[in-house]
Amino acid sequence: MSAVPDRPRFDPLRDEIDGRSLVTEHRARFEHWHTLEAPDFIGTEATGPKPLAGLNQPAATERVSADGKLHSGVAASAGVACGRARVVTELSEAMMLEPGEVLVCRTTAPPWTPVFELASTVVNESSLGIMSHSAIVAREYKIPAVLGIRNATTMIPNGAMITVDGDRGTVRLD
Repeated sequence: MSAVPDRPRFDPLRDEIDGRSLVTEHRARFEHWHTLEAPDFIGTEATGPKPLAGLNQPAATERVSADGKLHSGVAASAGVACGRARVVTELSEAMMLEPGEVLVCRTTAPPWTPVFELASTVVNESSLGIMSHSAIVAREYKIPAVLGIRNATTMIPNGAMITVDGDRGTVRLD
């Protein structure tokens, strides 16, 4: 098996300095990739959007009311709930969520599952549809969820009172 030509091979017994530079390089790559946001779809306008979840669902088209207080997205889990918004941009911030607050996040993954037990409802920016992690777990916990609210983590102020209607797919800033 051959080594990757453009990357130095790490041998901690032979060259400690190379090991440190490799760690520095990996840290820089991690920090770069951490600043990027995942696209809503893959493809071009000529070929049409392809949902990342591969479920043949169109990407959500968010609608916003004239006063900017009502946002429509994907109705992912039924029910209506009101609560104080807790904007969580990273899993490490989830410990700040208080019972009954509304979890507002970019997207979720399996490590986020225990957080759903505290949340009264979920709002996220991802528009991967009703088979996404957020939607499935919200239904398992029987809490409303609305997906595909663009820039939810920046548009909804932390601590704001909001009403989430998982039946209609709407989020209202109260």
